[in-house]
Amino acid sequence: MKNSTKFFLICLIFLTGFIFFNVKYKSFDKESLPVDWKKDAKSVMEVYINAINTKDLDLINECIFNMDGYDYNYIGFDGPAKGTFDDIIYIKYLDSEEVPFKTVEGRLKNGKYLYFKEGKSLDVKYKVKYLFENQPEESGINYLKYNLIKNEDGDYKIISCGY
Repeated sequence: MKNSTKFFLICLIFLTGFIFFNVKYKSFDKESLPVDWKKDAKSVMEVYINAINTKDLDLINECIFNMDGYDYNYIGFDGPAKGTFDDIIYIKYLDSEEVPFKTVEGRLKNGKYLYFKEGKSLDVKYKVKYLFENQPEESGINYLKYNLIKNEDGDYKIISCGY
């Protein structure tokens, strides 16, 4: 074989592998979600991470606690900033482990405090690949603690996260 043919075949193999790699991490079908996925905290986290990967803002908003109806000063979870999506090549949920839940509190504008005493805390393990390596976290396997509470419908919603 000529050198140019070998070079072409090698490039073709790498290109095919790269396309497969992107498709592998982008595959997520929200239509095939079980009806009661919101009733399980781990399922909510898996859906949330996959929604970030596919950049599905509607599904991300379904996973986070909505403060509509509350006159709040600070409480709740905003989710990832829009600029973050452009920096993520892929993110994949790997696992989560339940850890002790601590009451989540928020302050309303009138000075009163709001307490959420029922919920779950999860240490979430995920793999992420960034376009640029100047993020607060690095590409590879990362851990983040998420607090989820039950809303009035009994669905788990993400209310806070941190290290």
